Amino acid sequence: MRHRAETQEDKMQKLIHFYICGRSIIHVGRLSWDTDFLPVDLKLRVNSLSVFSHWEFEAAIRFIDPRSFPLNTLDTLPDFSTYDNHIATSAETLILLLVVDPIVTVEDLKKLNNKRVEFESDHSEIDIIPLIKYHIETKKDIRTTFMISTEDKDFLNEMLREFEQAFGEYRSALIGVDERCIPGSYKFSIPINNKSRIHVYAIEDSEEGGQWKIVIRPVSEVLGL
Repeated sequence: MRHRAETQEDKMQKLIHFYICGRSIIHVGRLSWDTDFLPVDLKLRVNSLSVFSHWEFEAAIRFIDPRSFPLNTLDTLPDFSTYDNHIATSAETLILLLVVDPIVTVEDLKKLNNKRVEFESDHSEIDIIPLIKYHIETKKDIRTTFMISTEDKDFLNEMLREFEQAFGEYRSALIGVDERCIPGSYKFSIPINNKSRIHVYAIEDSEEGGQWKIVIRPVSEVLGL
């Protein structure tokens, strides 16, 4: 009797079962989803999740132990449902690679309850200035630190010019800010209410291949002086 040749999928399943060793819950620091071979009854306790399609997100969620939520970090390619997804909006840090949906509206931004949100983009329209104006008008605190990361310095400079046009009266030296700002770049300290304000400045992140970032960070009024 001839035996069927072992496929790559067979080998992968054996490898996964070898590492699982019959356990029903596995602790994972960071899960990058790229497999269809996990046992259906397996649950993963994860801190961080990286997925880059709606299908990957839905597939990975089925295997994540509910006690993992809220996640420390979710790294994903957003689609129309991301800004309404509680798993996405409750993660401590949300990293969004803007390729599929290059426009992020102020209504999208209002839905984000994360402690930190980072957009990675070289061309996207992100309504962060209208969001700040909304908070100035309503005097509601912003509790999220937003970051816009780019490898295109022209894109970064254009965004800073837009901040200058909108908030030029609030330019500031930001004395006491721990991060090393890009020399000569615009910096702002924008009051929201009598308890808080927003610092806006640009940095170069050497740990991420020299990416440039605009940081939009809420601070208390005392720290913002």
